[in-house]
Amino acid sequence: MATHTSGTQIPGYTMIRKVGSGGSADVYLAVQQNLNRRVALKLLKGALTADAKFGERFKREGRIIAQLNHPHIIPVYDIGEHDGHYYMAMEYLNGGDLRSQAERLTLKDLLQTILQVTDALQAAHERGFIHRDIKPANILFRNPQQAVLTDFGIARQTESLTQMTVTGAMLGTPAYMSPEQIAGRPLDGRTDLYSLGVTLFELLTGYQPYRGDSMMSVAIQHLKAEIPSLPRATSPLQRLVRQLLAKDPEQRIADAETLAQALQGVMDLPDISATPLNALWPEKPPATDSDASIIEVPEQSKKSKTTKSRMTTGIAAVGTIAAVGTIAWYLNNTAGINDNNLPASQIDSNTASEATQNITNEQPILEDPKLAATTPWQETLTNANRLFEEGQLITPEDGNALALYREVLTQDNDNIIAKNGEQNVLQRLVLEVERLIVNQSLDLASQQLEALKALWPEEQQLTQLQERITTSHQRIEAQNRATADASKQREIDRHLQTATSALIAGRYLKPPQESAHYHFNQALALDPKNQSAKNGLSQIAEILKTQIETATSNNDFNLAESLLKDLRGLDSRHTQLASLTGAITDAKASLARQQLEVQRLAEFQGRLDSLLERNAQWRLSNEDLDAQADYGNRLIADISNLFENHPDNDQLRSLYESANQHIEKIQARLRDNQSQQADKSQQRRPVMGGF
Repeated sequence: MATHTSGTQIPGYTMIRKVGSGGSADVYLAVQQNLNRRVALKLLKGALTADAKFGERFKREGRIIAQLNHPHIIPVYDIGEHDGHYYMAMEYLNGGDLRSQAERLTLKDLLQTILQVTDALQAAHERGFIHRDIKPANILFRNPQQAVLTDFGIARQTESLTQMTVTGAMLGTPAYMSPEQIAGRPLDGRTDLYSLGVTLFELLTGYQPYRGDSMMSVAIQHLKAEIPSLPRATSPLQRLVRQLLAKDPEQRIADAETLAQALQGVMDLPDISATPLNALWPEKPPATDSDASIIEVPEQSKKSKTTKSRMTTGIAAVGTIAAVGTIAWYLNNTAGINDNNLPASQIDSNTASEATQNITNEQPILEDPKLAATTPWQETLTNANRLFEEGQLITPEDGNALALYREVLTQDNDNIIAKNGEQNVLQRLVLEVERLIVNQSLDLASQQLEALKALWPEEQQLTQLQERITTSHQRIEAQNRATADASKQREIDRHLQTATSALIAGRYLKPPQESAHYHFNQALALDPKNQSAKNGLSQIAEILKTQIETATSNNDFNLAESLLKDLRGLDSRHTQLASLTGAITDAKASLARQQLEVQRLAEFQGRLDSLLERNAQWRLSNEDLDAQADYGNRLIADISNLFENHPDNDQLRSLYESANQHIEKIQARLRDNQSQQADKSQQRRPVMGGF
């Protein structure tokens, strides 16, 4: 038995040593005892076994790999559960992972490895599975020339809507995630190609394309940052990398087959050298863009930087508010991407709002105190700034910041402070609407947006906000539909599983609500096109048909007719109803004929037995010959009558012939007796005339 450090034993395996550990499982080198072969034994960590979701995900990984029989996908030998502990036995690979083997790989070796992984992904994608966690650590080596793709623990079928779990936690490795995976959008095989592109870039350069101090920073770079350039030594591959790392999946390489063709093409380039990879790497990675540089600052803010420093404070606040609002939008689409692994709603309402408050607490400041003293609108602007700081942005009607800023602008249309103040009000209100959208308070967001449209009817941001609200509504509706569909599918699966169990147990039609028939019909009620349920009912019909035929052949017509009634109720259009009915009718008639024949034979045998007994008594009789002859003639007459109806019965024929022979003997004896008596009479008669 295999034993890991917690003392759990797995029957059939002998532990050698721990060879790896991840967030959810430990991997051990073990020996499979019945085949005496080394395997990698993967055990779900004990703390996770109590959660059925982790166990199901663990088993799903084994089932997925079992469906993907491919030389570059790790094979699974065994999967099971023992004493509440989940385990999986796989091929043991000791060739290291892709990153650890970089020193021995040349550029051509790397491209050949990427091509092998591409072939593995093509096989998975054709079967409808997405890996969702392509990275160097999940690419192992069977030998120096053969790469193997591993760790399908978070792989999903392409019908799944997004890569998020039900708890909002993200699955995958942020440094290698595609933009659509980070944003929680629907995924297809192109997300794996993006992750493979990140892996290719890392092995070509020695560093990841997007790096930062936090997952949030990396996630935003995946969404917004430019695709970095390769060093000069590997620049011939820049076009391929750009095609793989395109932000928009529609601009990316379409599928694994197309990528394989592209890889074949670049391997033939004359500039692809046999130099070891790490010799091509730069001494240190280039500096990365900060989060702020990724987010565009409004043009008005850029222009205002040319004015005097103190006058730009309000404008900077406008740009920063816009930046935070933009991040909030990304967070809304990237639940779970943060250092604390919080859901998006918590990040946006706590972290982002707090940061925004710190920024927007800085009120717009005048250019210069001396200039301020001579400004005719100073008092109005001071009051506006105060109201802005107090949060009275557009209410009450008779005293709010926006009204005062606009009052100044009606008299001085070029007043930069009033313009910036108005923009600050807009951006803070826009941010509030964004926060409501993030928190999915869409009705309230719509109400506030309508108020903003009335105040800024030409503002393009508001149109974009409306589009976001509409998109959020559609996304929520889609999620609700998906949830309802998933719930319905779970109910269908439950009925199908119960029906299958009932079918195996022989509960075809009864008890009514525990039968296979009932649960298959319940599944069809939820999904009238469900082929599994239809096949199940057809299987019940076929079983009933077989049982009807068996009952009919056994002359159990009551059972046969009862089953026929059940079959008619199950499928009134069953093609063999008429033939089964006819077979029962024919079998009944045949049985009646058989019973009549048996009765006739019994009667015949009774009469024959009687004749045989009379014949025996006749032959043993001590009566006089006349009485025997009379008895024999009556017996022969009875035999003759029966023989006429059964002329082919040998026993009766033999009896008839034997009786006739015996009667002839008796008659002969009678004739002899009569002759002797005549002779005696003649001797006793006196002689006349003798005197």
